[in-house]
Amino acid sequence: MANVEFQSISKTFDQQNILKSVDLKIKSGEFLVLVGPSGCGKSTLLRLLAGLEQPTSGEILIDGRNVKGVQPKDRGLAMVFQSYALYPHLTVKENLGFALTLNKTPAHEMEKKIQEVAEILRLTKLLSRKPGQLSGGQRQRVALGRSLVKNPKIILFDEPLSNLDAALRSRMRYEIKKIHQKTKSTMIYVTHDQTEATTLGDRIAILNSGKIIQLGTAQEIFNKPVNKFVAGFVGSPEMNILPAEFLGHKNIDFGIRPDDIQIGDGTAQASFELEEYMGSHYMIYARFQGQLLRITRSQSVSKKTGDLIPLNFNMAKAHFFDRVSELRTNS
Repeated sequence: MANVEFQSISKTFDQQNILKSVDLKIKSGEFLVLVGPSGCGKSTLLRLLAGLEQPTSGEILIDGRNVKGVQPKDRGLAMVFQSYALYPHLTVKENLGFALTLNKTPAHEMEKKIQEVAEILRLTKLLSRKPGQLSGGQRQRVALGRSLVKNPKIILFDEPLSNLDAALRSRMRYEIKKIHQKTKSTMIYVTHDQTEATTLGDRIAILNSGKIIQLGTAQEIFNKPVNKFVAGFVGSPEMNILPAEFLGHKNIDFGIRPDDIQIGDGTAQASFELEEYMGSHYMIYARFQGQLLRITRSQSVSKKTGDLIPLNFNMAKAHFFDRVSELRTNS
């Protein structure tokens, strides 16, 4: 395990500021997720830590040691990419042990490490197979195992599940979380998928335009988004945000999550547009004061397009944002 600290890290490519004076401390053994839209700088931050890129300014510390000039192989970390990058002509066992072979690890020690990792990742029965004989989820486990055999202090993940289907992504989230519990390694995980972020991370750092906008637990970020960007980015379906003039507030925007709006027994009225059956719930779309609202509920509303439906907003769960700064105004 190791702690990591980014101190005023900036990175410029072709006169474009990708990262802008980022400060971030990651505790030893923590699972931290970097999440944000494409181009926000999250993968660049990971590559800087790995030593694959150098910062334009600022310092990166691993266990208090400035790693400027330290080669990637000497930083005590391993990286798992979106691409499995397995050697197709080698067996699972040979893929797992490849780095150990290069390091001339004694045969008995290499065998022990491979077997330990294979057991953790449930690969023991697959050791004699080649990558072409494996499913996508199995190949990703092998890619992860290839990192684990090196006993890294830090494991970096760069969108490792984006090539998998929804069922496999769910299964692999479970696998990765269990591995973290067993190994206690410091893990830093990059994704654009908020479900991965909220289910995996001890803490989440939300990036946008090269800056960390909010850092906290999934619950903290979901319940108290710092601004409208975070409010709209975190949560599925996303938060409804509309002008708050109907509440008597000027220059303030009102945010309410779809499951905090009830249909029935309300003084406000909306025009029903359509509903979607989502399996565990219905997604209702309705027009309120010219704005489209998303509402989740357990039952169908059984209405026709244009029918009026009464709404009740749970004001205890309401969010308010300054229209100019877009910052949260309520505590």
